[in-house]
Amino acid sequence: MPQPPGAYPDGRGNIRYWDGRSWTSKVSTGSGWRDDHDVPSGSPPGEFWRDHTVSAPPHRAAHDPGDPAVNPFPAVPAGAGGCLVVGFALVLLPRLLWKAYLGFIHDHRWALLAALVVVTAAWAVRRIAGRPRLLGRVAGAAVWGALLISTVGGFRHDDGPPPPPTHDPVAEARKVLVAAGKGDTGLCAGMPIELTLKVRDHYGFVDCHGAFEEIGRQTDERELEELKNVQVTVVGERDVTPCCGLLAEATTYVTVRLGPNPLGWTQMEFAPGAESGILHDIAW
Repeated sequence: MPQPPGAYPDGRGNIRYWDGRSWTSKVSTGSGWRDDHDVPSGSPPGEFWRDHTVSAPPHRAAHDPGDPAVNPFPAVPAGAGGCLVVGFALVLLPRLLWKAYLGFIHDHRWALLAALVVVTAAWAVRRIAGRPRLLGRVAGAAVWGALLISTVGGFRHDDGPPPPPTHDPVAEARKVLVAAGKGDTGLCAGMPIELTLKVRDHYGFVDCHGAFEEIGRQTDERELEELKNVQVTVVGERDVTPCCGLLAEATTYVTVRLGPNPLGWTQMEFAPGAESGILHDIAW
């Protein structure tokens, strides 16, 4: 009776695959298969498949090592996939657990605070009533410490950076006009030199500060209210990078067209988001 396909001793110290008719080049390594092209001739020694007293047991006796069902990746040693899965689990699982923990303490921070207060009060009452045992003190301290850490972490946990501020160019343009009507000389600080000269020449003063101080003296409360509601139309915007400084960030300037107003300004360009607005150009 022919011996069935399986892995048998080949008489050379190897466990080699027998395909039912002849030896193959597949030799077992214990965790997979390797190629050994020094293939012996003949059949497996002895009636190994019937003799259960032989010390070397068959290895994958009913399966072909080249069968994809046995090893879909013959070049990858058996067990390598499991190692990869374990490796990914060791790297990712702690991060996932930590993220879940932070989310939990953030969502339940008020409940944790209440539990901390209750545990603290219970510990104080127990201390007053009598001296607790050492084991009870240790367990209570552990619970109290865990609650304290979780509560503090829940209130300090940040969901991420805040969204960037949104600017209303129409409202901010009106704020700049009101600041100018009040004589805010701080508007001169962010101006380019060309605009300061333009303001000085238009109002006939020695410098920009003197011009805005005079504007503030001539503007009354009724005119300030008009400036708060002046018609503003956004014309466009552009990014301007300072001329000197490779690491300087570009500033976004918005150009607006102005309706009739006590200042007589018809158009201006400014940077939204600044405390007083950074004026970059004015037209009368």
